[in-house]
Amino acid sequence: MGRQLGGLRGIAILLVVLNHTIIIGANRIDALGYPGANDWRATFLLTLDELGHFAVPVFLFISGSFIAYAAGGKSKTISWKSLQSMLKRLLWPYLLWSVLFFIYTALRNGYMEPFLLYAKHLVVGYPYHFIPILIFYYALSPILVPLARKYSYWLILVIALCQLIMSNIQTPGLLGFTFPGWMRIFAPPVLANTFTIWGVYFPMGLVFSLHAKEFNPKLYKIRWVSLIVTIALFIAGTSPADAPYHFFLARYIYPITFMLLIPVIKRQWIPWVRHFEYVGKHSYGLYLAHMIMVDLAYWLIQLIVPGLYNYPILLRVPVFVTAVAIPLILMEISTKLPTRNVYRYVFG
Repeated sequence: MGRQLGGLRGIAILLVVLNHTIIIGANRIDALGYPGANDWRATFLLTLDELGHFAVPVFLFISGSFIAYAAGGKSKTISWKSLQSMLKRLLWPYLLWSVLFFIYTALRNGYMEPFLLYAKHLVVGYPYHFIPILIFYYALSPILVPLARKYSYWLILVIALCQLIMSNIQTPGLLGFTFPGWMRIFAPPVLANTFTIWGVYFPMGLVFSLHAKEFNPKLYKIRWVSLIVTIALFIAGTSPADAPYHFFLARYIYPITFMLLIPVIKRQWIPWVRHFEYVGKHSYGLYLAHMIMVDLAYWLIQLIVPGLYNYPILLRVPVFVTAVAIPLILMEISTKLPTRNVYRYVFG
């Protein structure tokens, strides 16, 4: 795998935490009746929020790259034994933190949801939405790796086409026309929403890594084009709806063009790379733990310094810091305890 991926993974998980800090904060401010951000503050927070759209695609791309690396041996594919180990490291922490989240929200709200609703949340990945699609791709990787080796371009194109079709099924008219109602049978109940947003990124990481010697020189030649197109699409996608250059579909495209940059980014280009790599090393545990930390931080601020809710940007700072720092501290402490062998079951 590329040496830049550890730092990029760290940046990606921080963007996830930032995204959830902004969204949950907006909901909490509105629910409590405080004035929300306006003018340049609203634009600033919206821009930071939109940066989060890069995060999960980067995670899935890196996961595909990891599978390519794991399949680099003589077998030319990933073994079922390795796959089983990967799935265990995903599933046990996911189940634990999902249950903790359900308990926490029940205590905060003062009531419990029906058991079947919690079971549904587990299956569809609420609130950890990208876990089911990652499990799906890991489970398919013994099949995907040989296909990616032999039909690299076709695999990406076919999956991208499936994602495009499913997007128009999930959001009728997104492409300017609607499909017949019977086509909803092609939108699987568990993965429909996440595949619509993120379907192509894992295969891109898998293909680009397996064929790095072929793809990287080509991607390097067009790096400036990819960068300019990504920035232009980001601006078009995040601009106000009445702006002449607004392009709604851009938000579906600019993460894809950014993927063309990942293989050619140099590790030394990433500022504070060692710090980001440290965070990236703990990204899965941070992803699972931060949801509770974000909500808990907002609740504590409401109890202790409610006046901070009058300053929407300043409000997010202690919440973001808490949601990052506390899980990292817990993970660091847990590696030094006699029970450190359970770390993989708690944080992955």
